[in-house]
Amino acid sequence: MPHIVMKLMKGQSEEKKKELAERLRKEAAETLGMREGAFSILFEEVEREEWMDKVYKPEIKPNLERLAAQPDYSDE
Repeated sequence: MPHIVMKLMKGQSEEKKKELAERLRKEAAETLGMREGAFSILFEEVEREEWMDKVYKPEIKPNLERLAAQPDYSDE
């Protein structure tokens, strides 16, 4: 079943993350024609000052052509 992993900077409240998870699950289920309960969601929090080294450079930059949505920033 679908498993969604979202990396985000630390600092968002548990309430906001719960709301985001509920919205992601609902939209994904509707879009894909699946049950909401089929989806699991994991948030991985990263310190702001570590974002470029831990997320952008190893995961985003080498996969720009494969990303479903590209960021509006770079490491340049």
